[in-house]
Amino acid sequence: LAICLLGMLDNWFGVQAKWPNIQLLNLRNVKEVNAVLESIASFQDALSVARAYGVAANTSTWQRPLFHQAVENGNNAYLHEFMNTLPAPDSLFFSLANRLKRSTRSANSISSFRKVLEATGDLSLRAKLAATVGFYPDVLMQCQASLGTIQVDEHDWGVE
Repeated sequence: LAICLLGMLDNWFGVQAKWPNIQLLNLRNVKEVNAVLESIASFQDALSVARAYGVAANTSTWQRPLFHQAVENGNNAYLHEFMNTLPAPDSLFFSLANRLKRSTRSANSISSFRKVLEATGDLSLRAKLAATVGFYPDVLMQCQASLGTIQVDEHDWGVE
């Protein structure tokens, strides 16, 4: 147990050393933790912080950081590390799609969200997400061609 705690502390201080301009210790609430997670460009480092504060398993914890890093900043490494490490329920993808739909979209965020679509792996989900945001007709057509025509009715998807 002592060795495990020392390893965690070593990792924690290593993360703090990488991000000296971000306060990681003594965060008072989940809102502060989420703000910090959003600002850390390394998914593994963000995961270490989330685990330390006991919020890593909560899908809603990752909505803002994933949107900021993967969609707004085009951080594909963050997206792939997330996808390879934590479960990504459909609701998380719809949250990202709806956030993009409501945001001031840049060419970069539109291009980056295409990478999120590709990362889903599920063609039906990909088509529904493309229809939700409304500006990926090529993705929607490719999915429809592979799956056959699918019904595009956002009320069936749990869209916010």
